Amino acid sequence: MENEIEIIEDVRPCFFRSAVACAPFDWAYRRITNNPPCSLEMISLERNVQLRMLMGSSHEVSREGNLVREGVIYFPNGTPKLVSYSPILRRPEEATEGHDFERGICLSEFYPSESEIETALKNSTDFPRERTEILTRDFGSNSLTRFAFGFSAEPYAQLLESREIHSLSIIPFDPHTVDLRGGRPFVTQVYFGGLFYYEEQSCLDASENIYLSENQRVRGIKLYNTVPASNSNPTAYKG
Repeated sequence: MENEIEIIEDVRPCFFRSAVACAPFDWAYRRITNNPPCSLEMISLERNVQLRMLMGSSHEVSREGNLVREGVIYFPNGTPKLVSYSPILRRPEEATEGHDFERGICLSEFYPSESEIETALKNSTDFPRERTEILTRDFGSNSLTRFAFGFSAEPYAQLLESREIHSLSIIPFDPHTVDLRGGRPFVTQVYFGGLFYYEEQSCLDASENIYLSENQRVRGIKLYNTVPASNSNPTAYKG
């Protein structure tokens, strides 16, 4: 099955490449990160918004959402944390298995070890417990958007405003469910919503609705120190 998952390389400027795969998370993640000649790193939020600004709001990378490298760690009765590198990426198979509808396992979270949590928290910021909206005019001063998008926060706000999108929806795991998890911290992968669908509107979704066992769009990126051969047409890779 894994070798039959198609990877669409839809972004090929002169200094980096990006591609997306759609499959259950562990399959898509492996295909993106271990598929010569298209072996990529899973994309971060900051790189994702940079791609959107470079390629424009009508390009696939902007229109469609995808999972990103970041995750959110939830602490029962505590403040969730957006982490730059999700612990799920260390054990993608185990995390995906915990989301298996066919086996009647409907958990949408993953329980990392204490050391994995400790490592992830070294590069993190607070994430809201309740759904909230961050206005585009506040992207440059808001701690969450500054952490997520870096120096690209304000330029990305301008891109959203050009599409008549004036806020970013932050969608956390249901807080009542979090507090019922028996005191164990858990993590969910972050989905970065696209600009095309009204219900997404470039949201950050780290809720119970992200099931890794379902087909998920996983985007990767690779930066080059030298200029590769130019090709503006999307390329499909199959094993």
